[in-house]
Amino acid sequence: MSAQGSSGPLLPQVGGRLPATDEVLAAADRLRAALDDLVGGAHRAGVLRADFTSADIPLLLEHLAARIPVTGERATALHLRYLDLVLAGLRPPAADQTTILPGPAPDWAELSELWNAPGV
Repeated sequence: MSAQGSSGPLLPQVGGRLPATDEVLAAADRLRAALDDLVGGAHRAGVLRADFTSADIPLLLEHLAARIPVTGERATALHLRYLDLVLAGLRPPAADQTTILPGPAPDWAELSELWNAPGV
């Protein structure tokens, strides 16, 4: 949520890129470590598909933050519907099924290029 109280995708609200200050880079490192731990634990527990990476999370959240052109209870119902669909898709396939996500997963270097403006 921005300072004005609106919601929606983060990147447009912060101008698309963050300055690559020491503070921003340290926060990005902490976020990456936490997401690596989260995804690694889910992979070890067998509850997350193997081809989903920690670097997928920020872009997935960005994608899920899109506004739906309805309001109130209907907007909530639709957001929950699509969140449930996404979460179902993150589960690993059954042993007798094989699914492969299209395209390569992003990596943290790619995300850094997307979000961090060159150092000043």
